[in-house]
Amino acid sequence: MPAGVSEVSICNEALILIDSNTITSLTADTSDEAIACNRIYAQVRDQMLRSHPWNFATKREELARLAAAPAFEFDIAYQLPNDFLRVIKLYNSKNRFKIEGSSLLTDNNTASLIYVSRETDTTKFDSIFVEALTIKLAIKLCYALAGPISRIAQLRAEFKKVIAEAKRVDGQEGTHDNMQPALFTDFHGSTNVPWGDI
Repeated sequence: MPAGVSEVSICNEALILIDSNTITSLTADTSDEAIACNRIYAQVRDQMLRSHPWNFATKREELARLAAAPAFEFDIAYQLPNDFLRVIKLYNSKNRFKIEGSSLLTDNNTASLIYVSRETDTTKFDSIFVEALTIKLAIKLCYALAGPISRIAQLRAEFKKVIAEAKRVDGQEGTHDNMQPALFTDFHGSTNVPWGDI
């Protein structure tokens, strides 16, 4: 894992890519660059985390059953973890389930969830993920700071290459899971959502 990586260092690498001034803090620094980084960093990080079942951000949890049952369709509701971003798998279940707000709805008497978490500890980030996140931030910052527009196309091409490598390497760490089709309905009601870029 990358040593010495922080939110500020990731943002500074992104700023360097677009020939902008670096920052000393996301909150104490009052420069335009710091304000822009503070505004978009968490959003871009979460977007990147949701785009793939990253091993470093994967967690398992037995969900707590909620007292109130769903109004119809499902029998039981469970509370999702506070750091939940995306379902990977409902372990040992062949029943349908649905994510609604902060709840998981199902007919299961238990819910063992494997999920992508909102990992905020940058020292746990995979090094190639950090590179991809840096480039994605640079693209967003280019717009926010009126950076060199010519760099955006170059950064997008570089991002596509790096994110593909990051997902390929991440997917090779462990045996493949057997994904059950048509069991998960996402926030928008569609099924069989691919692990593409969000």
